[in-house]
Amino acid sequence: RGAFGAQSTALTSGALFCYSFGMLGYGISEICNKAFYAMHDGKTPMRVSMAGIGINVLLSLVLVLGFSCGYRALAVSASVAANLIGAALVFILNQKKRIINKDTCVYALKIAASTALMAACVVFVKVLVPTNDKIISLFVPVCAGAVVYFACCIILKVNEITDIIHLVTHKVKGE
Repeated sequence: RGAFGAQSTALTSGALFCYSFGMLGYGISEICNKAFYAMHDGKTPMRVSMAGIGINVLLSLVLVLGFSCGYRALAVSASVAANLIGAALVFILNQKKRIINKDTCVYALKIAASTALMAACVVFVKVLVPTNDKIISLFVPVCAGAVVYFACCIILKVNEITDIIHLVTHKVKGE
């Protein structure tokens, strides 16, 4: 209703930027929570999350009251807590089920390399295709990034991508 202006947009984007650093932790936590629940252990993720909430509150108080960091400090605190929770859950899950091994690390490096090249491609294409059309300025870099990502995954032989290719080729051939 006209109350959300340029300054509100700038404040919101600043907070969202700080929250974005916690996305990996949030994602890892979601996956680990499901793994613990599948093992009939709901207490471990709850305890780790409670500790994370405590860290979030303490860090928020220190940054906001102690250092006068402002509203972004709340988002930074939440991101730090999310990443710590995710790391703790992976550590505990690895102690119980040995999920981190050589294959897992190689897989993660393949995905990280593909993602880095995709991101570089998106930025490069975004600069290369200067346009005022919002659809084109979004669609072209995203498509180029997707092509680069899948090509890298194919070159690096990421199992899931090769499985999808085999599945599609078998369906097309009618096997």
